[in-house]
Amino acid sequence: MDVIGAVDIGGTKIAIGVISMLGGILTSEQFPTQDQLNPASGLEHIITSLDHLLDLTGGKLAGIGIACTGQVNPVTHSLGNNAFLPGWEGAFMVAELRRYFHVSIELENDAVAAALAEAAWGAGRGQDTSLYVTVSTGIGGGLVQHGRAYTGSGGSHPEIGHHVIDPTGPVCYCGAHGCWQSLASGQAMAAVHEAISRKRPSLHPIRRRTCDG
Repeated sequence: MDVIGAVDIGGTKIAIGVISMLGGILTSEQFPTQDQLNPASGLEHIITSLDHLLDLTGGKLAGIGIACTGQVNPVTHSLGNNAFLPGWEGAFMVAELRRYFHVSIELENDAVAAALAEAAWGAGRGQDTSLYVTVSTGIGGGLVQHGRAYTGSGGSHPEIGHHVIDPTGPVCYCGAHGCWQSLASGQAMAAVHEAISRKRPSLHPIRRRTCDG
């Protein structure tokens, strides 16, 4: 049975899955990212996890799709500047994985990959234009027009999370003040809650989820 390997690299977790050729998830697992992993150890975890999941399913790997937070270079298949994965800039995940698994591998920004998936199989199916927005560790988005992802100069994806909502708002890592991401992302909401809880100790703490959402 031919299967597809799926790798989702986020600012909080890395999720690994094995997908049937019909699109169903056969099995999956995940582990935390952030400061715990550098590119070398992250790659080692990904390879070990994929090997384990392939053994569980008994499937023959036909290819791997990688979705990653932050900037992705569409020409070199390397990772660009990434505030959530410090030290990962310039990592060549595709080349390393191809050398190990000897299959075709594609790499895309996570929000763009999700937008393409929704356009093909989800809420955007049958529509000429669809927009996908993700609110997670950060805020990202992808625009699909006539089956193709919209990209800007050099293949860059829409940085919808860095649209300025309030110029007097908190500074964002991009250098602007009051970006949507700096106001309403998972990290931003947690920071607001913690600031309020310092003034109101009776406020229930946020349950942080690093591996399951």
